[in-house]
Amino acid sequence: MSRCGGSKYRFSCRILTDSRLPAGLLPTRAGAGPEEAIGGRGLASPLTACADRLSGRRSVSDECGQTVDDVCDVALSLAQSFTQSRFFVDGGVVPRVFCGGQTHVRSTGWEGESAVTKVDGVVRYGVSDYSRALLGFPMDAWQAFVTALPGLSGFRLRRDFWRSRLRRMGQNVLIGPGVQFLHPECIEVDDNCWVDRNVLVLAGAPAPGRYTRTKDLPDFPLDTGEVYLGKSAHIAPNCVLNGEGGLFVGKNAGIAAHSAIYSISHHYRFDPEQGTDQASNSSRAREDQQSLILGPVYIGDYCSLGIGCTVLPCTSLGKGTWTACGQVLRGTYAPQTLIRDAAAGNVASLAHLRILE
Repeated sequence: MSRCGGSKYRFSCRILTDSRLPAGLLPTRAGAGPEEAIGGRGLASPLTACADRLSGRRSVSDECGQTVDDVCDVALSLAQSFTQSRFFVDGGVVPRVFCGGQTHVRSTGWEGESAVTKVDGVVRYGVSDYSRALLGFPMDAWQAFVTALPGLSGFRLRRDFWRSRLRRMGQNVLIGPGVQFLHPECIEVDDNCWVDRNVLVLAGAPAPGRYTRTKDLPDFPLDTGEVYLGKSAHIAPNCVLNGEGGLFVGKNAGIAAHSAIYSISHHYRFDPEQGTDQASNSSRAREDQQSLILGPVYIGDYCSLGIGCTVLPCTSLGKGTWTACGQVLRGTYAPQTLIRDAAAGNVASLAHLRILE
């Protein structure tokens, strides 16, 4: 290796536009073209960062004989060993989600590349799923801290954290400890809404490939995969809101604790007319073993779901509808309906009452 004669390596930076990762450092041999930037992704290790900062100097220390080339060689050697380790996951595709007429990168996966490849005698180092996950660790740790933080400071930090991630967040929104938004780019939370502790909100259209029967609601205001939580709505603790088929919750609506709303559901068979095969209920089963029912859910203004209710796909509750505890709801209900026992059809009208708006 040359000493004090200039580094045999050059460094370049590239912003990773397909993920939340910071800019990567791409070490290559001097004279190499841009297409030889190592794997198209940066290793972004502390050692390569250090070498990049030092690359402008002719030598680190003439007295001890340490040069930039030495630093680069060590960094690349360690990086190669790391990407060839048993933790490396070879290949992979970034899952994507469709909602609102746009395609968004799913936040649940990382794009993988070949760890070490050799093309025309040039060794290129890619970035493993494992290493990219490590690069995302600081943000994941911050999200975990913000999600669990109690008190007024927790409410403030969660509001600031999700404001830049949700499609839209209104004023005076309260987000309790333990709340999780999956694919927040498809979720809107309107003014004065309260999403209470340990609520899970899922959005984004399901990935294609599985047998899916789609049911529609007339005049449903959202696209598939979109979720809207209305003004002054309250989602009580430990609720699950699955909006993969579309979910609308109107203003002043109340969803009591331990309720579940599903706009997508597994079904035990495929074609209801001709099918003879029984499907699996696991999302981890093969795609050809799963059968889904996809349908939007509409919860109108001033509606109330009792404790422990379950709402199935393609369900519509008219304005001012109230339900008793533990009901399983499916179908369309007129405005101001009191649902005492959905299975037995025991319902009553509340039309003689005036809704205070």
